[in-house]
Amino acid sequence: SKDRDIKIWSIVNGQYQQIEIRGFHSHYVISVEVLDDGRILSGDDYGYVKIHANSSKSITLFQDSSAESLVRLNIHQVVMGFGDGCINIYNLTDNTTNWQKHGTKITHIGRINDTHFMSSSLNNRSLYIWEANTGTIVNQIDLGEGKYSRCSIYLKANLIATSISDKIIRIYDLTTGLILKTFSGHTELVTHLEFVSTLNVLLSLSTESLKLWLINENLESSILINQISYTSLATSMILLCK
Repeated sequence: SKDRDIKIWSIVNGQYQQIEIRGFHSHYVISVEVLDDGRILSGDDYGYVKIHANSSKSITLFQDSSAESLVRLNIHQVVMGFGDGCINIYNLTDNTTNWQKHGTKITHIGRINDTHFMSSSLNNRSLYIWEANTGTIVNQIDLGEGKYSRCSIYLKANLIATSISDKIIRIYDLTTGLILKTFSGHTELVTHLEFVSTLNVLLSLSTESLKLWLINENLESSILINQISYTSLATSMILLCK
């Protein structure tokens, strides 16, 4: 929040109750990830990345440019993207790091599976697929004429959904990089995409609406099935269950 604190809440019978405040950062926190062991990894806009298990103590892992994106890859590794275009594959077991240069400011880091992740950066029109253990790029997908992307992986069908500054959602084959389907309808920038594999739907969130797209086996027949519009600005969402 704007007071630089990380707030932890419990949800009981639909009621929210704040149970803990962790005030370890002196700058705005812009990325947070919960690890398998319950510890929290957090990064701020001055690039400080901290790890903490409770409100009494934190450990600063390192400091780089602004920590834009954090994702837990597996029980041992997390991947972090920074404002100077660097990517850090960090091993939680032995505290080793593998730094890679991606380009300009990292806008998104996403988990594909235990060994692979994706990244995109500002002013770079490609999405990169990485192998984490070696820190090497194994595939590259052209995102078209856009400067900003949000991505979601649908491993069940080997698909990836992306959104860029033209507000169009594109569905790619994760292996070949070919565009299989496009969805239009958002009038504002799409800020979040999420596949729900159990329902075969794609959720797309922009500041003006949440849309639900049915993803059929025959992608050409995939359609918009529902949408929710609102007047206040929505910037993020998280699925409580799939």
